[in-house]
Amino acid sequence: TNVVHRIRIYERGLSLDNRFTPWRDCAGFWMLQGEEYVELHIERKKGQGNNICIQTGKEDIRTIHELLSQVLPYIEGKTEHPLDTIARLLKI
Repeated sequence: TNVVHRIRIYERGLSLDNRFTPWRDCAGFWMLQGEEYVELHIERKKGQGNNICIQTGKEDIRTIHELLSQVLPYIEGKTEHPLDTIARLLKI
């Protein structure tokens, strides 16, 4: 079963499952295009907790990119970690 998370974007930061993270704690964002999905990755600055990774579902990724670009830099050329690729392909 898929776990559904709620992310909300605010002027000062984002909330993931009601846990607020201010933009000043984030380093940037990037997106991974899969065959049937898009993953949004928000990288936190060192010492600010784990990075955020969520699938965007049916949300328009252009709108997400446009909104986040106003508050965070887009990180070019990022790809998922090879172990994440293997886990995804094996569905573990």
